Amino acid sequence: MKDKLTTAFLIAPVLVLMLVLCLGSFVADAQQSTVPRVGFLAGGSPPAFQHLIEAFRQGMRERGYIDGHDFVIEIRAAEGRFDRLPGLAADLVRSKVDVILVGATAPLRAAKDATNTIPIVIAGVGDPVGTGFIASLERPGGNITGLAGSAVAKTRLLELIKEAVPTMSRLAVLANPGDAGAVRSVKDWQVVASAAGIEARPFEVDKPDGFEEAFADMARARADTLVVVGDALMFSSRARI
Repeated sequence: MKDKLTTAFLIAPVLVLMLVLCLGSFVADAQQSTVPRVGFLAGGSPPAFQHLIEAFRQGMRERGYIDGHDFVIEIRAAEGRFDRLPGLAADLVRSKVDVILVGATAPLRAAKDATNTIPIVIAGVGDPVGTGFIASLERPGGNITGLAGSAVAKTRLLELIKEAVPTMSRLAVLANPGDAGAVRSVKDWQVVASAAGIEARPFEVDKPDGFEEAFADMARARADTLVVVGDALMFSSRARI
């Protein structure tokens, strides 16, 4: 396992590379009679992240590790019902997986509450330091390592948005209020936008069937641009968004 937590964009190639780097030596060092069990805990539905699982499998195959032979992936998905995550995390622990992979704050919280001994590899979780999951990016401590969220400053992102939409004045920030990292990100967007003379208004969605109402509210508020704060719910609903 790596001691330093890297910060980068959550894009599939980088995600796969990070997971392979974190797990490759672990698989290689496993005893011949032991098949490592990799737990994957997600808040969304399997169709939303299946392409990432397949990319991970392919990345491992390219390095000589075959799913079902050299390692086994145990998938637990909450299907958008985030109250199920603690039970699913506990089930992975009972299944004696050797490592748990998570890609959002809610699954990370559930995994962290379920175990302080099984390594947890995060992939793209936003601000794990600010939300209290790790001590620092350089020295995360505990049993958490992996890939944090984007390090690009929101001020720069806002500049890029303004270049695309020069007349923007009302920024809609779509976020899940049940995700601590998302709540922090919304506040950051409001501060950055206010400094630029732009109104940033949060629109909350905490369940898969809540997007229609949120977008209707955006239309009524005359929002001219939209920022989506990523989490498991937003990722699994990206086609709908």
